Amino acid sequence: MNDSSYILKEIKRIVMEQDPSAKIYLYGSRAKGAAKKESDWDLLILLNKNEITREIEISITYPLYDLEFDTGELISPMVYTENEWNTKYSVTPFYHNVMNEGKLI
Repeated sequence: MNDSSYILKEIKRIVMEQDPSAKIYLYGSRAKGAAKKESDWDLLILLNKNEITREIEISITYPLYDLEFDTGELISPMVYTENEWNTKYSVTPFYHNVMNEGKLI
């Protein structure tokens, strides 16, 4: 079962198991409703932490890659702290794109 609602539910379940306070944004063609069969799942994952260690990043991304393997869907997660996202990246076109067109899941 590789329908969108199943994949979104699994993405949310996986991330919330690791960090229940995480915010997950879907952005790109899937958020815009313009996805094709081969489109990836662009994810921005924001954590309410002071820093993201390699271990924290792995604890979130590796289970998503398992989902990718199980479903055959390409999942592209980016993981940042909320503070890092809202300060360091707030001046970038990427930030404005995600905040304007992304969907919080």
